[in-house]
Amino acid sequence: KASKQNIVVVLKEFRIYSMAINLHGICNNFADPSMMVSGKLSIIDSRNDSEVDISNIFQCDGLLLCTTKNKTRLVVWNPCTGQTKWINPRNEYYHRYDVMYHKYVFGYENNTSPRKYKIVRVFCGHIFQLEIYEFSSNSWRILDFAPDWSLYSRGMPLKGNTYWLGRNKGPHFVLISFNFTTERFACLCLPSRNDYKTVHLSVVREEQLSVLYQRLDPFQIEVWVTNEIKPNFVSWSKFLTVDVNKFQTTYDLWSLVSFLIDVEKKVVVLYCAKYLREGNCNNSVYIVGEDEYTEEDLGESSSSPRPFMFTYVPSLVQI
Repeated sequence: KASKQNIVVVLKEFRIYSMAINLHGICNNFADPSMMVSGKLSIIDSRNDSEVDISNIFQCDGLLLCTTKNKTRLVVWNPCTGQTKWINPRNEYYHRYDVMYHKYVFGYENNTSPRKYKIVRVFCGHIFQLEIYEFSSNSWRILDFAPDWSLYSRGMPLKGNTYWLGRNKGPHFVLISFNFTTERFACLCLPSRNDYKTVHLSVVREEQLSVLYQRLDPFQIEVWVTNEIKPNFVSWSKFLTVDVNKFQTTYDLWSLVSFLIDVEKKVVVLYCAKYLREGNCNNSVYIVGEDEYTEEDLGESSSSPRPFMFTYVPSLVQI
């Protein structure tokens, strides 16, 4: 049965895994928080009954948009029902740097019932290209758009729209949104910080966005969440500040690839992939709070595609 309970999902070595994260120990002294890989989610190609290799993934409304390793097709998949929809890109061949420059995201119009789903391909290479695939017509079309900003992160879904970290002409990051109803971009503000080394974006329960700043001096993690977000307006409040130095940890500032927050437990779950010389990476998950710290080593994996973690909410929505 479909459940509205969030499932933590990890993409690693072209495979999708579910992860069990137990946070009960944070509020109860009888157990420690723990993490473990609990299962694997597989897409089967009906043409040859083989498991599909996934190089990139984006989730929205209980559906997963997956880019295949062989760079020939996209697939929209509902893991809860097993339903799939295979889609050919407008060009016969993906650019070989598709994960870096090609950003495929998935959303829907907010003024239609049933929902009208669309896929957007943003190419952020030496030129900017914008394409939209509509499920209703099963076809791609090109939008003419020349931005004065660049995208620097993986897209995050929120209520049918997509958000990225970006940079305009200034030195600091901004929040870039794409509205699938109006098919327009907007440039929004992030919490004002000038002393961070890295910044990351995540989504909370399909209701809020969160942004995480990492600082070197002092070594801190600072997390903010949105109070309100509209097409041309966003407001933020500070969620958590963690002094990482007090845990005497080996946590690597530069290896963070994704994060999640738990509002009730007031902790941050960090997924880190530290790159090794052999072309692999060592995967670790950290649970960090004001007075909590737990580390779990998930072992080595290939560094391509870049592993990452996100939350998935099962749904019975039809493609």
